[in-house]
Amino acid sequence: MKKINLLLLALISLPMLLMGQSTVYTPGSGITSAGLNAATSNYGSTYFGENTGGSSGYSNTFVGNSAGDVNYGSGGVFIGSGAGRFNTSGGNNIFIGISSGYKNTTSSYNTFTGSSSGFNNTTGSNNTFFGYRSGYQNISGSGNVFLGKEAGYNETGSNKLYIDNSNTTTPLVHGDFSINRITINGQQEVSDHFNVKKWLCVGASTLNGSGVLSAFFSVRPDAENVVIGTPYAIGNIGSTQLTNYKLYVNGGILAKEVRVRTDWADYVFDKEYKLKPLSEVETFIKENGHLPNVPSAKKVETDGIELGDITKIQQEKIEELTLYIIALEKRLKALEDKSSN
Repeated sequence: MKKINLLLLALISLPMLLMGQSTVYTPGSGITSAGLNAATSNYGSTYFGENTGGSSGYSNTFVGNSAGDVNYGSGGVFIGSGAGRFNTSGGNNIFIGISSGYKNTTSSYNTFTGSSSGFNNTTGSNNTFFGYRSGYQNISGSGNVFLGKEAGYNETGSNKLYIDNSNTTTPLVHGDFSINRITINGQQEVSDHFNVKKWLCVGASTLNGSGVLSAFFSVRPDAENVVIGTPYAIGNIGSTQLTNYKLYVNGGILAKEVRVRTDWADYVFDKEYKLKPLSEVETFIKENGHLPNVPSAKKVETDGIELGDITKIQQEKIEELTLYIIALEKRLKALEDKSSN
């Protein structure tokens, strides 16, 4: 009964397969072929469609009009009308989609998925293209990976990575395998180091039309500006203009050691240095409310203080005070000597 059913199925299917086509099935050679002028030799192969398969090669699977039409390579999977149309000796290629790998001839180990993906590739090997017309213009480049609609469309080189849904030359992700470098949005660059051309943000961040960034930690290489612990990366903190500084930290800094390079105040001991009389210092204090050459409380509150400068100023006052004490001691000694006589 089972044999009768199989025979009936074969009789029903045969007219459908033979409508304008030639059909061959040769179990001994492992060939399955259906279609006008489809290849009927080459062991371990399956050909479906008009003009599929070439004169030789083995272990191929071609499906679609003219898929692998002139092929004599092996280990290929071509699915789609015109897929691998001109492939000759190229082996172990996978072309899926109408006209994918259309012009491929001698290159091997390519995987093209998507209509017209790798269309112009001729001799480039070890490529992976996924998406409609991905890698379309690449002719001889090898070792490329293109993902997305028209990704790497105009790229003709080798060892490149493109991830995008357009034919842009600055894709969402671009890489170069030969130098181990990756670029994001055409700006952030990663290789043996991490290079950011415009913004680096850590934490929740937003960028509005005026370019104001909100992030806990941000770096602006173009402005040479680093901000930590505040939601503002540019502009002011109070009356402090952040772009005037290389680093701004909101919340304080705890350090085991801080070293500041600055000028020192030993000029006070120079013979040419004019030490103000104490009476003049007293008058200045009454009029200004602070020592000469020392910033006022209001200025410090508004602008802050530069650590190196204020340290030098304080040292200047210490050295001036030392000179005043020495002078007073001399006067006291003179009075003692006078009284003893």
